[in-house]
Amino acid sequence: MHGRRDKLPIHPCRDAGLCQTCFMWLSSDGRAVSNAWGDPTGALPNTVLELIESLSSTERHAMGDSLRELSMSMFEGIDEFAATTTAAIEADFRKQWLPLEVIEGFRSRTVTELKRELAEVPFRWRLDACLLVEQYIEEVDTD
Repeated sequence: MHGRRDKLPIHPCRDAGLCQTCFMWLSSDGRAVSNAWGDPTGALPNTVLELIESLSSTERHAMGDSLRELSMSMFEGIDEFAATTTAAIEADFRKQWLPLEVIEGFRSRTVTELKRELAEVPFRWRLDACLLVEQYIEEVDTD
């Protein structure tokens, strides 16, 4: 299952017009918005793919729960973040997606390491990174 990262375009469904690109922005009413990747294997480092695939279904479920908690905890800082941005800046982020350099350095070999790496992702991209990993967990669970 892993190892497809080097064989796929980074975002094939965007280029085919099937979905929007992936990024987080603040809507005019202050909600954080993010879109899913078409294929997370095109973005996640192989070490992360291998880690997720090595987990039992129960462990993946627990990891998914932890990632959702991390995703939700970031909203505790959303007001502070919103104070540092403008509608014009946020409009620009509707055209951007998670820069791969944000996650390319991930070398997680354990769930604890992966959660730490995700928690260290810059606030702007943390939700996107967490959702990307969650999406892959869901894909592995459905295979």
